[in-house]
Amino acid sequence: MFGSQLLWRLYAGYVTIILISTLIVGVLITRQVTDNGLQEINDSLVVRAEFLAEIAKNSLTETANHTDNQFVLTALNRALQQTVVQLGNNTGS
Repeated sequence: MFGSQLLWRLYAGYVTIILISTLIVGVLITRQVTDNGLQEINDSLVVRAEFLAEIAKNSLTETANHTDNQFVLTALNRALQQTVVQLGNNTGS
């Protein structure tokens, strides 16, 4: 009877250790996957922002050169808008 009680205590101890270890590893893996996902999203947004900044810089430079002609400004704004929409559709943004 004493041996059986000792075995149950050992069994309960091992099960507790395994459950706690599994929980800790699960939390650590979840945190790492979340951090990696957020870093990927951040990197993607930085790249897209740089592309858009370069595209917009050219258009805005042209706009600054034609501030007196409303027709040219409207055409440049439409061209920029179309470019941004097309890029958005191509990249799924």
